[in-house]
Amino acid sequence: MIGKGNVMLNLCFLGKTKIEYDGKDIEDQLGTKAIALICLLILNERRYLSREKIIGYLWPDSSIEAAKYNLRYNLWLIKKNIAEDSNHNLFLKVDNDCCSINNNYEFTCDIIDIMKFKPNYNDSVNSILKLKKLFRGDLLEGCYFNKCDEFNDFIIYERISFEQRKVKILQRLVEIYENDKKYEECIEVLNEILEIEPYDEKMVFKLMDIYQRNGKRAVAINYFNKFSYSLS
Repeated sequence: MIGKGNVMLNLCFLGKTKIEYDGKDIEDQLGTKAIALICLLILNERRYLSREKIIGYLWPDSSIEAAKYNLRYNLWLIKKNIAEDSNHNLFLKVDNDCCSINNNYEFTCDIIDIMKFKPNYNDSVNSILKLKKLFRGDLLEGCYFNKCDEFNDFIIYERISFEQRKVKILQRLVEIYENDKKYEECIEVLNEILEIEPYDEKMVFKLMDIYQRNGKRAVAINYFNKFSYSLS
């Protein structure tokens, strides 16, 4: 679960990876494969993932014995560096066949906060801006895992997925700003969306509408002409 208050563990996978335990950065102690393993288990939405599947992602070219050893070693590294939470829960749940994140462990994680987002009437500008701020860059930015083609493909797919999630969050922010008649803010966020999805006609027409409501009819016409030209 996402912990509140005095949480010992904080995980950030968008942009440069950052893993803090008890206020200290522990990425160097974990290493790239242990970090990849944690990210993989979280993206699996903390359901059990078989050891066989994990090995297929992270050590596909190793012998069975070497791959099993590497997995055991990285699980040990994680356990060594991420201790119990304040309620004495272990971070990982591991058995002979499967691994998962312990759903009862208290921690914070950027990608979990984003995956949990569903628009609702209680959304505030501050809550949406807080989510927006989590997008510091791509998932596992700058990371490439040699000879792990399936895992690299998986990460690319998830990067696209998080980009789409960002668009949904920005669209909700537009709705809130529009309801509050904060048209300049609407325009700024709509332009962010169109940087990601430049041919989203719905957002293009929304931007033109906001321009007109903000007394910028000439800007709306000019924008429409440029958009039409880009499609020709």
